[in-house]
Formats: sequence, structure tokens, C-alpha cells
Amino acid sequence: MTAAEWSSKPCVVYRKARSGSVTSERQAKIESATYAICAMNTRDYSPPLLQGGFHTWSFRGDHNHIAFLGKGPQRQRQRAFEDVVGNPGLRLSWPDQIHSATVVAAHERGSCGNADALTTTERGVALSIATADCVPIVIAGQRRLAAIHAGWRGLVGRVIQGTLDELAEEPSSLKAWIGPAIGACCYEVGEDVASQVTDASDPAVRIHREPRPHLDLAAAAEWQLSRAGVEQVHTVSVCTRCSPAWLWSYRRDQDDAGRNWTFAWLE
Repeated sequence: MTAAEWSSKPCVVYRKARSGSVTSERQAKIESATYAICAMNTRDYSPPLLQGGFHTWSFRGDHNHIAFLGKGPQRQRQRAFEDVVGNPGLRLSWPDQIHSATVVAAHERGSCGNADALTTTERGVALSIATADCVPIVIAGQRRLAAIHAGWRGLVGRVIQGTLDELAEEPSSLKAWIGPAIGACCYEVGEDVASQVTDASDPAVRIHREPRPHLDLAAAAEWQLSRAGVEQVHTVSVCTRCSPAWLWSYRRDQDDAGRNWTFAWLE
């Protein structure tokens, strides 16, 4: 990492797998003034690695692979997949995202239609989600895999629960990975949105600031997963808006924003 990159180091908290609801430690961080203004704990700081020219967080489960990609040499989904994954035998599938709670099964290469979550049981299919501040989620079981695009509307609409219903596996046997999303430090919303998200998750995901509240969308996703019975949730807590060297953010870049890609596939 260069000196320039280090000087612009983003806010990071790396929360490892855990069970239960939002922990008391987590609540304390959310409610503290230092956390609210972006002074996140960096003791478990985990920067991305460069893979195929893209800033990437990669994970491998028992029967699956997950890659969360940030900025790279170009913006096209298929090219990013080829550069980082490099497996021509995989058919890349994605939804035409509409901020919904719709879940569809992915079988073929290309678009799977209007939806915000994909599932598959096929080992030749790679799932893909695009985000620029929303929460990317991958859920894996023994035989099934899902990828979710969860903005505040999706969280309120229970896209996570809908996806778990489609997976039809015992939630305690599943593992989930949450990729980089906009942090509570930067996600300012109106009262109506804050109320809807806290009603769908936990009051601790709301940070009381003036003039408007902030939300921790990743914590809301964690809460919903834990409440549904998913006991292993692995979160990369890197704020997209705070990370201009690594990640795209619509809140920061507006119409110039590219997309951060999530790729997941079964072995």
C-alpha cells in the first residue's frame, strides 16, 4: 500500500462470524459519538487484495467461492469476472436489480429478469450482484447458493427472508458473507426510511444525529440473518463512501459511480 493510499485509509471494522442478535459491543459502538462520526475501530483492519487489477475481498466456503470486487481497470461486469475469476467454464448470471424483494432461480448465462436475489444449485453457474452503496450478501448451504442485493427497500421488504425461504435449508446450517456497503458514518436518511428499517430490524441500527438520522444497513442485514437462524455471518465492514481508492459509491460519485461486483459460485 502506498503512502497516499494509507493516508486516505477508510473506516473499517471487520466483524467475524458470530451468532445471535446485534451484540451489546456492537450496540455500544453504534451508540457512541466516535462511531457515529466515522472513527471506527481499525484494530482488525483488513484491506483488499489486488486480483486481476481489482480491489478484492475473496472467501472460500466448504463448497463455494465468493469475491467482492471494488474498483479496477474497467467497469464491465463480464470483463471483471474474467479478469478476477478466470474460469471460462462458469456461466455468469445476474438480476436486473429494481430494489425489490423478488428472488429468482439462475440457470442460464446473462440476465435473469427483474429481481434482487438469485439462487442456484448448479455448479456451472456463477451468481453476480452489482452494488454502489447497498449491501451485497452471499448465503451458502450444502447444496444451494444465493446472492442478494439489499438496499433499504430490500431490507424492509424482507428480501433476505425470501431468499432463505427459497434456499429451503435449515438456517443454522447456512453461512453468510456480507460485502462492503455504505457505513453508518455516511448513510444519512429521513425519518420515514429510518423508521421502516428499524421496524424491520433493530433500533440499534439507527444512529441519532442532527439534523437527520443515520443507518447501519450491514448491521440491519446481520440482524435479519441472525433472527432467521443463520448463525455464521462474516462481514467486511468497509464503508463504500469512505473508500474512494477501493470502492465505488453512488452517494459520493453520483452519476459518475461505477459498480462494485459480487461473484459467487459452487464448486
